Amino acid sequence: MRTVLIVCLLAALTSPVFAQDNAQALPKVFILGEEEKLYETLTKTYSETLLSACDGNMELAVEKWLGMMQEMEAYAKKIRYELRGIKLWMHVFWDTDGAIKHIGFRLRPDSRNVRQEELAAFLVSFMGKYKLPLTHSTKYAHYVGVTFPTFVERLEK
Repeated sequence: MRTVLIVCLLAALTSPVFAQDNAQALPKVFILGEEEKLYETLTKTYSETLLSACDGNMELAVEKWLGMMQEMEAYAKKIRYELRGIKLWMHVFWDTDGAIKHIGFRLRPDSRNVRQEELAAFLVSFMGKYKLPLTHSTKYAHYVGVTFPTFVERLEK
């Protein structure tokens, strides 16, 4: 628990809880529905989808997404941030090299009660540690409902 507070405090000290992207002065993490102009700008800038970045290969897109969710859970475990029971809508925006540039989220009504500021700090911290192993000629995004823990069964090839 102490580790989680330290991570949250570090994120808060380096910027307001919703960190700013220096290049664009846009929040890295924001709550969906509260930043409408930002959201509109992002959805126009990141018009490609994760599926299209995977050349329409649904299996590959699912593999990339679930891999990121597993990495997020592993990171949460490492820093002792509890994700279990959190349910949210998440819109992730990636740069061409797979770096996460922005995450919009909104807790679902059936989610475990969690402080949004702490979740935002966790997401900012995760963004700094993770890059999706997928490059594409243009920026891309994915919008989906997320539930933790993520139960994954690998398809045998």
